[in-house]
Amino acid sequence: MEIGPREHAAALYYHIAGDALKCARKEANNGKDEFCLAQYVCASMVFSALTLEAYINQEYTLHLPTSRIKVEQLNTHNKWTKLPLLLGNCTTFNNNKAPYPTFTELVYLRNNVLVHFKGGPINNTETTKPSSVVKPFSVIVKDWERANNYFECIAAMIKQLNALTSGQTSLPGFLTGERYLATFAVDMPQGIDVL
Repeated sequence: MEIGPREHAAALYYHIAGDALKCARKEANNGKDEFCLAQYVCASMVFSALTLEAYINQEYTLHLPTSRIKVEQLNTHNKWTKLPLLLGNCTTFNNNKAPYPTFTELVYLRNNVLVHFKGGPINNTETTKPSSVVKPFSVIVKDWERANNYFECIAAMIKQLNALTSGQTSLPGFLTGERYLATFAVDMPQGIDVL
């Protein structure tokens, strides 16, 4: 029997992204402090990406703890597209169908514009510049509507993964507003009644 806490970094990151987005909306309507708006938008975008990364890493840990696949060597895109296949589905995300293009744009922005600025040419497939990312940094970080699209992408990606895995992956409580950092995982032996 295994009893212990299961950490949920994705839940914390989701709420940071959402709370920052609410502040960004208020600041955009207020229109007085563009730097403050940029802080909130940037925080929401970065934490939206972190939510998706933490969530997919958690799902790999839960479903493939002893897999021969070295998860840490997969890029974020591969983690999302391979998991449905590894869990027995014949199909995976369609790269050209929502929400995947928004996810691709978010990962690109997080990795190449917001967190790890890469000024030179980009050659690998994870960082291929989406055509929709053509605005300067100073414009992107004040675009609260773009941040909103990325935040909505979190639920869309998680729900689509759940559908692609025939319900094998979780639909976390944070999508419905629950705030938590950990839950306890308990495997009960057969025949024991829980009061």
